[in-house]
Amino acid sequence: MDNKEAIVRDELETNKTNKTNQKIKKTETTKINKTAEAEFKAGQRLFEHWFLSDYLQAERSIKDVD
Repeated sequence: MDNKEAIVRDELETNKTNKTNQKIKKTETTKINKTAEAEFKAGQRLFEHWFLSDYLQAERSIKDVD
């Protein structure tokens, strides 16, 4: 009987450890995704700023020629 109890205890501990590891992985994945999303948005804003600045400068140049 003691052997069966030990096996059950080990299985419960293993399940608990696996669930904890899954939660940790999910949390890490969420952090990575949020970081990647923030970096993408920052890059997108930088590109938009660069594009608009370049566009406005070109527009001014055209007005100067006219």
